[in-house]
Amino acid sequence: MNFSPRPELQFLRQKAWNRALAALFDFVSVFLAWQVTVQVRLAINPFMSRKLTAAELASHAPPAVIVLLLWAGVSLWLRLYGRKQGSRVGGHLRRVLNASALLSGVLIAYAFFSRQIGADDVSRGFVLLFAPTSLLLLMAANYFVLAASVRIGRRFRFEERVAVAGEGPEADYVAERITHYGGASRVVGFILPSASGVLMHASGPPVLGTTATIAEVINRARLDRIIVANGSLPAEEAKTCTRIARRMGVVTAHALSGLVDADEDAFLRVGNGLALVEVRPQPFGRKQEMVKRVFDAIASALLLLLFLPALLLLAILVRLTSPGPVLYVSDRVGRGGRHFRFYKFRTMFAGADAMRAKAGVNEQDGHLFKIKDDPRVTPIGRFMRRFSLDELPQLVNVLIGNMSLVGPRPLPAGDLDPDGRSRRFAAWAQERADAMPGITCLWQIRGRSDLPFERMIELDLEYIRNWSLGLELEILLETPLAVLSGRGAY
Repeated sequence: MNFSPRPELQFLRQKAWNRALAALFDFVSVFLAWQVTVQVRLAINPFMSRKLTAAELASHAPPAVIVLLLWAGVSLWLRLYGRKQGSRVGGHLRRVLNASALLSGVLIAYAFFSRQIGADDVSRGFVLLFAPTSLLLLMAANYFVLAASVRIGRRFRFEERVAVAGEGPEADYVAERITHYGGASRVVGFILPSASGVLMHASGPPVLGTTATIAEVINRARLDRIIVANGSLPAEEAKTCTRIARRMGVVTAHALSGLVDADEDAFLRVGNGLALVEVRPQPFGRKQEMVKRVFDAIASALLLLLFLPALLLLAILVRLTSPGPVLYVSDRVGRGGRHFRFYKFRTMFAGADAMRAKAGVNEQDGHLFKIKDDPRVTPIGRFMRRFSLDELPQLVNVLIGNMSLVGPRPLPAGDLDPDGRSRRFAAWAQERADAMPGITCLWQIRGRSDLPFERMIELDLEYIRNWSLGLELEILLETPLAVLSGRGAY
């Protein structure tokens, strides 16, 4: 399986078939969770103070139909399958997480208060088991649907057809940015002001027409979105574009390039007859940082226990397949530029650091040394790298406080200046030093080592400047998609 968790999904999630597929799998997952919980509750009868037969459990468990109806209500309440909710993958996964928690909370509350309200006694053990079971199955179903959506989108070549309305440097810049970062979005041409005498563009996408024939252009070019370049259309023509496009079911956006930095989190607020772009100060403070640290400590401890069998198996495989230590320990640059001991499973032959010059030409730039087919990597190491299994020992770094689950990836101390900074990328190094390094980060879920180093810098700064617990959760939820893809992992 080879898919990119972004950016195709940001477009595909808005398609009706995608939302219908997600809803179908969610309902099937809730029903399966009910069935699995019944079987698990019967299996643990010997350990329970109250032993229930299958018939008794059927009468004491909330009916599956009721659970499904509750899920329908929760999903409608949180607008899980609304078109406007479909663009951000991490945001959708957060809403699924919230919906699962809300459904379980309603069932648990009902079970604990069923006697007081005169209803039939509900098995509390059943609903307590149902909560984690439904969460796991719902998240697994959503990961499957997201992966399948990309496969379907590529197989049938779904793409968002975009036209840029405007002319001049602003319009050219917007088209170039969409082409560079657009993923499934393709600029098919320009829509010029009605008074423009230009019939063709000097380079790049062609001229589709003018705002005077906007409806005809939409039909002829089969447009999904029109992006109006800031200041390159007369105000009345921009309003006309928006009105006609909305009538024809085409999304219209205004590219306000130059008003905010690319990595700043800006918000549109409409009021008093004005559309205002706000760049708000980020609320991440000392309390949120404490919450983050507590979450890191608890989550890393639980994950270490969960992955203990896998850790032991991988350690044995590393030991048996090549001579040398099981763990690779190196000095990495942490918060404030301070060095710390960094742990991962050894994926290269012993003494690989000394053979760097003989390994080949570096295929990355900046402060990274990466070779796609590095001859120093062992066969089992190549497998572990593909699915990031070699990174699991870093949970120990998270537990002891050297790293976080989410944050800029820690770079080797030898690849930076002795003080842990970078004279070449001074601004990036300064801001990076303020953040705790992490196991996963934005560039890990947006292409990993396939990205150029400059793009990694942009994504590091985007994370640092928009630091919030919500962003942390979205990155964590999207990480399994990036790991399963294997893209950029070498």
